[in-house]
Amino acid sequence: MSTQPRSDHDADPAGVPSAEQARAMLAEAERHGRTAPTAGPAVLITYGVLCATASLGSIAMSLAAKVPPEPGFDAPLVALIATLAWCAVACVPILVTRGDRWRRGLAARWIVLMLLWGALWIASMLLVSTPAAQFLAPAFLVLFVTAVAGEADAAKKARAAAAPTGVTQR
Repeated sequence: MSTQPRSDHDADPAGVPSAEQARAMLAEAERHGRTAPTAGPAVLITYGVLCATASLGSIAMSLAAKVPPEPGFDAPLVALIATLAWCAVACVPILVTRGDRWRRGLAARWIVLMLLWGALWIASMLLVSTPAAQFLAPAFLVLFVTAVAGEADAAKKARAAAAPTGVTQR
């Protein structure tokens, strides 16, 4: 048996903390939880991959349109298939984290961002052989930065709403 005095955070001999100790431990865990970084939502990861894929896909389609035709090889079709395959891969994070998708993925800002992405995608595929394609590819990156900024703002507001009164947020 130890001869050292027990501190306030020691558990009883059976290893079970007292009610006061449990409250103190929960308060400490809550304090650490407020300052711990959180992972980005799966829809943001998906949106980033979709924007990058669409940007690179529009560049690939533009370059493929300049390839001289050869029998048995359609360069624009190959670029389109590769782009669509990566769009399918982008959907994996949402499928893997289903709860995250329903919790955050169907918010109004995501519906608007997906509509903008779709409109930009259609425009880039229709205008692939025109000089406008050079300007549409970077527009996907601007769209993603807008999404990240919107998500950061929403997360900041959520943290501020969840913080106890009198506590300042970083």
